[in-house]
Amino acid sequence: MVNIFFRIIFSFLLVMLLLLLLMNDKVALGQDGDPVGSTQGGGGREMYDLFGDKFTISAELLGLPLIPAYSEASGAQVLHGVNYASAAAGILDITGRNFVGRIPFDQQIRNFQNTLDQVTDNLGASDVSNAIARCIFFVGMGSNDYLNNYLMPNYNTKNQYNAQQYADLLVSEYSRQLTTLYNLGARKFVLAGLGRMGCIPRILAQYQMDRCSEEVNQLVMPFNANVKTMINNLNANLPGARFTFIDIARMFEDLLTNYRSYGMQFSH
Repeated sequence: MVNIFFRIIFSFLLVMLLLLLLMNDKVALGQDGDPVGSTQGGGGREMYDLFGDKFTISAELLGLPLIPAYSEASGAQVLHGVNYASAAAGILDITGRNFVGRIPFDQQIRNFQNTLDQVTDNLGASDVSNAIARCIFFVGMGSNDYLNNYLMPNYNTKNQYNAQQYADLLVSEYSRQLTTLYNLGARKFVLAGLGRMGCIPRILAQYQMDRCSEEVNQLVMPFNANVKTMINNLNANLPGARFTFIDIARMFEDLLTNYRSYGMQFSH
């Protein structure tokens, strides 16, 4: 049997970046004064660049090779891992439309299917199916559907849905997308919930606050609750599947409450 190991990351891991930014003593604004992540290119460094720097350092310390992006992976490279992530992408296709070149989650899944078709032609369906079933799929979607959709003034979403209705819409789509991955052969999933988004530098700058926005924190709570329920349903109804939830909100709470133990002088 051909030994194949796909390391597959479907989301731009915003939640990890936010933790890094909170623990960083650098100014969380770009050189042009825009909040980090509000621009791509230009004078400010976009979130993907910042995350890339941090991730590169972490990967090098662990002795891990970086995974090529889908647009750059070719030939034998795809057998060692492909990164399908896209900055500003969301569960909903309309999320992040103000960012050029963002790839929504549905398209990321289609890209993954294209990769499967490519390697199946070379290695055979049985080997590929067995390999995919052993892979861990890390998915961290949802944050951009708030930051680059619901909370954006050029979207009408906030006028169409209250917090619970929007969470219901997102998680309904999310469940469909994850089921599609399951039908493509994925069996092991790690899903990251949303953190305390009212505490991130972008929100603090946008609302001109010196402390966390509890309004934003409350806004995303129904999403996390719905995701937990969704995971229970998927585990119960998809044979052989294993979905695990990472409670980023609790991690944030611990970080903000015990910030001194993490080497920080201030919690905000």
